[in-house]
Amino acid sequence: MDPSPIVSSYTPLKNPIKITRHCWPKETKPLVTICCVTYNHEKYIRNCLDGILMQETTFPVEILIHDDASTDNTVSIIKNYINNYKNLFKTIFQIENQYKKGVQIGKMLWKKATGDFIASCEGDDYWTDKKKLQIQIDILLSAPEYSMCFHNAEIVNEVKKNKSFYSKINSITTYSIRDLAYSNFIPTATRVFRNYQYDFPEIFSKLPAADWGQNMLVAEKGKIVYLPRCMSVYRIHSQGVWSRLSGEEMRAKGIEVMEILDKAFGYRFHKDFVKGINARKKGTSGGLFTNFKKSNSKKIPQKITAYPSKSFFISQPNLNLQSLDIYLLHQLIYEAFKSQHHRLQGRLLDVGCWLASCKQVLNPSDTGVSHYMGLEFADNPNHEVQPDLYWVDDCIPLSDASVDSALCVEVLEHCSAPELVLTEIYRVLRPNGVVLFTVPFLWPLHEVPYNQHRYTHFAIHRYLQKAGFDNIELHSMEGWDQSLAQVFGLWLRRRPMNRLLRFVFSVMAYPVYCWLIRKKSTTLEKSRGQAMIVGLWGTAVKRSQALKADACSPVSLTDDVNKKVL
Repeated sequence: MDPSPIVSSYTPLKNPIKITRHCWPKETKPLVTICCVTYNHEKYIRNCLDGILMQETTFPVEILIHDDASTDNTVSIIKNYINNYKNLFKTIFQIENQYKKGVQIGKMLWKKATGDFIASCEGDDYWTDKKKLQIQIDILLSAPEYSMCFHNAEIVNEVKKNKSFYSKINSITTYSIRDLAYSNFIPTATRVFRNYQYDFPEIFSKLPAADWGQNMLVAEKGKIVYLPRCMSVYRIHSQGVWSRLSGEEMRAKGIEVMEILDKAFGYRFHKDFVKGINARKKGTSGGLFTNFKKSNSKKIPQKITAYPSKSFFISQPNLNLQSLDIYLLHQLIYEAFKSQHHRLQGRLLDVGCWLASCKQVLNPSDTGVSHYMGLEFADNPNHEVQPDLYWVDDCIPLSDASVDSALCVEVLEHCSAPELVLTEIYRVLRPNGVVLFTVPFLWPLHEVPYNQHRYTHFAIHRYLQKAGFDNIELHSMEGWDQSLAQVFGLWLRRRPMNRLLRFVFSVMAYPVYCWLIRKKSTTLEKSRGQAMIVGLWGTAVKRSQALKADACSPVSLTDDVNKKVL
């Protein structure tokens, strides 16, 4: 591996500040060059540039933009930004499209980059976390054996009108060039890498996807490290080079790229390329890296593993023939988190271990969660994960006012004494701490005999008030049409029937189901008190006055629990 090429001479700022406020001496060499490639991105380029300019760092940066002869207003938008921040930008505005000529634009930009590190963000993607660059550079500076750091990304699909996340791996993980030979799993806008002198093979000009070859060139120089923190958006739209292709065309292009790369790297990783090609032919590999095994965390430098990734998120549910029974309930949970996850702070108590069991995580840029604790009920054998704590002797084994926020997702319907559970959550919460909860209404019996209740607005409000909570906010997914869709979906997916019949019924009913879930409850239904509900979610806050007395004498937080950083 080449030695680390850190040669920038500058005195770091004491604290990160917005790069638009930086004022370095004129001769200062940037530590990071941000490379941005654009072509007909007038709809998206503002998001891209805003995400770059909001970065807060302690080091100097430069922004190198290459526009490949856009025919829309992309260039004029870029020029407006340059007028405001001339000291940050370097630009290349092409008159003729270089991509169509087979020019390696990445090779051109990397040679013009003067920073010791290069960050990438194409004009139709954008960064969402103001600390992104600082986080990745801190890690690469602390671990010279790593040539690249990349992270999770949100996928915004403008074609299918949905959102998801690139990976569900929620731990820091390392990969090698052999992993990349199997599949290109690095979203371009997430990568920051060392600016070595890279040798671009001429055959790279034949690549329909240049980023795959670029990633392998970097991985040749050292290991690459993945962070679970989501800090950018990868956009899929109808004009994208890849997204306009059909699934079959995408697989064929992927195989073409792999065959070119196999030759470019002298067949040194031939076995891995062959595995990847065969997986694509079978349709079992599409490029996402959820199939990759997690590395041994002991081999990752302690400076990296100690970094608080704070990377939990919850994905928007996907509607398809297989999700007709669970879609609406998952949508209710998604809506609850989407609007309230920023209120989850500090030490988080997850009653029922919902986050851990679903392998879900909270949005990193909006949450202040620092420690996670999962609690389960010892008498319920249906545990999917190993909890940190157990409910013992009608108590949560934590001290009074020892957590900052709490989750209670799809739990209260299983509690024989919900008022006791809510009173205990109230006790362990600090003053002004918030609890976020969801409960189903139209749902089959499950986890029998632990399925005890279904709640109306009035019942759940009464239990919360009795427990001492204030500022109670309740929301429901309601309406006769959505309720019918829920029952319809459950019947289609869970009624005993043969596989062919289920498929035929599901295909026939799918348009009706979609029509029903788009309908909202009417004012007339609500005014007559006749609204049906699918489920409820809400928040409640612990009063700031003196804590309620409680006879329980729980133990204090253990050191192990204190140290469980997300």
